[in-house]
Amino acid sequence: MANSGINLNDLQIGQVINIPAVQSGSQPSPTPTKDETVGYFVTVSHSAPYGISDGATLMQSFFENSNIDYLSPQLYTTGYETQNDYAISQGVQWKSYATVKAAIVPSIVEASMYADAQTYFANVGVTLKGFVQWAQQ
Repeated sequence: MANSGINLNDLQIGQVINIPAVQSGSQPSPTPTKDETVGYFVTVSHSAPYGISDGATLMQSFFENSNIDYLSPQLYTTGYETQNDYAISQGVQWKSYATVKAAIVPSIVEASMYADAQTYFANVGVTLKGFVQWAQQ
């Protein structure tokens, strides 16, 4: 399986939204709406944001939102992991990602971990469209 990293310099993304920073009961501000010149890249810790009481509901809204172009679950906690961390957050199962309209591009520590992520997600019916590498070169 080939590495398909996303070079953020090649994307025309208008806003990257890190969901742990969003307060419970709210959508990211501004709420992603489709604009031909802007793309939206949403990242969450593991399968759903932590510390948000309605994280599962928020994730369902992201799964259904056609205005989000990329959804990036973080497969790490510290950034020093030597293997992907597939922790379940807020009860949101990884198989739920099979219904997502956005491209799934997990955030992983190292590019060498992408093949493992492809295999894991394929086993739950999810096709990945690339990855984001956490570690700096």
